[in-house]
Amino acid sequence: MKEKENRPTPAQELQLIGLVLSLIGAALQLIGYFEEVTDKKK
Repeated sequence: MKEKENRPTPAQELQLIGLVLSLIGAALQLIGYFEEVTDKKK
């Protein structure tokens, strides 16, 4: 029974997926920002 308790609920899984997606989005925004900055320096 305890094994089932350790598994995340669907709601928690959705929260984790949302968190990962937001982190990826933030990383992509940072990459895009740095690309813009390096383009302006040239």
